[in-house]
Amino acid sequence: MTDQAKPLGADRALGIVAEIWGGLDDGHGPPGEDRARIAWAAGRGADVYGELEPDAFLTLLRRFAPTANDVFADLGSGTGKLAALAALASPVGRAVGVELSEHRHATATEAWRRLKGPPAAHRSAERVHYKHGDVRAALPLPAPPRFPTR
Repeated sequence: MTDQAKPLGADRALGIVAEIWGGLDDGHGPPGEDRARIAWAAGRGADVYGELEPDAFLTLLRRFAPTANDVFADLGSGTGKLAALAALASPVGRAVGVELSEHRHATATEAWRRLKGPPAAHRSAERVHYKHGDVRAALPLPAPPRFPTR
């Protein structure tokens, strides 16, 4: 692992995410057309959006202690912050975010472009992948999910 690819401390990872997502849409108000597509595909009320707070997510990430052999999958990834945080703050081999909302997915991919370009240009961006679509079709998991035992 190169120096750039080593996991960052929590404060540095949170700072990068705040900087990268600053000024981008927060995902809470997708356009009506997007909202209608979500309702058609996933049912009424599926367009409701909430995020796990980044600090709480980092606590969970430490508990799971992912390795370079693991894949982090955020199903219903919204604007993509957690997949990026997983790649920045852990050695996880791959972080994937799957989002049904085209609007939220567009925000995630714009943030990813910012993460891989200057001034951030963090190698962790190579391990982050965002997919637009229904999780039932978009993400074949390579192995069964792993849950912490401690």
